[in-house]
Amino acid sequence: DSIGSSEWGSSFAINSGDGNHSFGESSFNLSQSTANLMQATISEHRVPVAMAINEYSHDSIGSSEWGSSRVTRTFGTVLISFAASSLPLLTDVHSDIELLQFNLTDADMIKSVVPNKQVIRYELCDDARVTQPPLLITSYWKCEDDHTDVRIDYQLNSDCSITTPLLNLVFTTKVSGSVSNVTSEPSATWSADTSTLSWTVTELSRHGSLKARVHLSGDGPSQPAHAHVQFQCSDTTISGANVALASSDTYHMSMVRRKVLAGKYFCEPE
Repeated sequence: DSIGSSEWGSSFAINSGDGNHSFGESSFNLSQSTANLMQATISEHRVPVAMAINEYSHDSIGSSEWGSSRVTRTFGTVLISFAASSLPLLTDVHSDIELLQFNLTDADMIKSVVPNKQVIRYELCDDARVTQPPLLITSYWKCEDDHTDVRIDYQLNSDCSITTPLLNLVFTTKVSGSVSNVTSEPSATWSADTSTLSWTVTELSRHGSLKARVHLSGDGPSQPAHAHVQFQCSDTTISGANVALASSDTYHMSMVRRKVLAGKYFCEPE
């Protein structure tokens, strides 16, 4: 069944120390202005809470044209951070501070929710509205004894619910054989240690191509390999989910950040 709104309550054990404190494998930093705002809020006897929703898109795209054969799964986590100045209250074993409760809202596309070290982890359902990957990629290989030609085509998916820009894109693939030289357009980076060819794309057009000719001094021809891509997208989620604190005289929501990131995101070679 779909989950329209889920309520969660928790108590936490927190280690003392400096800086902001978060729960989860992927924390986020708070600016000094935010920290100042939190300090002011604490003086009003309310504990500020910052929360983050991170969704990871895992996509295995087949070798057919533009990935018409693909498997898409999306998982999300909810993380919580507290300012260091609120730690004395939160770590006082004699305190009768109320439990922190929050709602996961607009959660119709979420199939299952599991509490864990990230506070909660969830998986999206198989609805077509959330199974469209943000980026479609296809790779083509031509392997000769003395060189390998690689082309990775990419295209933004207009059927995906995400409309904000994809940032920090890195495309990678491995090339086997004894590589002597690489020519590429746009410029790519070759790592001899990992046999990896990578492109960093700072400005993404709606569609484009990454091309390279890898010259071999021996051990050819190369074997075609998967092409992988990493990216992130801020201030959005694929699911549309959000979080809200339950009404409380103790806690105050100071900030919510939402982000989509590429997980295991790759295509098979043509």
